[in-house]
Amino acid sequence: MNYSNSGLAFIRQTADNGFVFTGDSSSLAGVTKTDSVGNILWRHPYHLIDWNTYSNSVILNNENGYFIGYVYDGPGPEDPFIILKTDSAGNTLDSTNVNNNMVDWFQNSFTITRDSGLITANIRGDDLSFNLTKLDKNVNIVWTKFFQNTIAYAGIGSKCAIQTNDGGYLAAGFRTLPTFGAPEFGYIIKTDANGDSLWSKTYYFPNIYVN
Repeated sequence: MNYSNSGLAFIRQTADNGFVFTGDSSSLAGVTKTDSVGNILWRHPYHLIDWNTYSNSVILNNENGYFIGYVYDGPGPEDPFIILKTDSAGNTLDSTNVNNNMVDWFQNSFTITRDSGLITANIRGDDLSFNLTKLDKNVNIVWTKFFQNTIAYAGIGSKCAIQTNDGGYLAAGFRTLPTFGAPEFGYIIKTDANGDSLWSKTYYFPNIYVN
């Protein structure tokens, strides 16, 4: 393992009281498993090619393995957001490209759902819109919904999403005004189980940066 230019992105405690974390080493995304006192048990880098990869998140799935997310910063303007399903030793079982190679994509966290799949919300940087994507337990995309800006707002973006008690989803993030230097507003949107919007709310908290 090359420790130059290394950093950690996300960490979880595992059932054996150890830890699993994602991070980057020399611009290469990877996941590392340790015991309860931080000794490395195994590590896997991902996307072993000539371009940089950046770690995002890791979450334990319901099959004693992990879901892992990273971004591939390839030769073109596209930044694929990849989600992997791995076994308990970090070996890849399945993978998917969530954003379909769209330009200027900002990946965010994902959350496990009651059917053992995932829900993830991600910002599109080209027009500050975002998508909400549901995946099954094998990281196959079930559906994707896009939420775009309106005339009154320059853009919207979501940083996270959860499943609600009624089986739908709630995404949280921000809205921006078209005026340069204008404040950001807190923003939530509630959807049904198929990702279709039911309602949304915008909040303003003076002197608080929405992130």
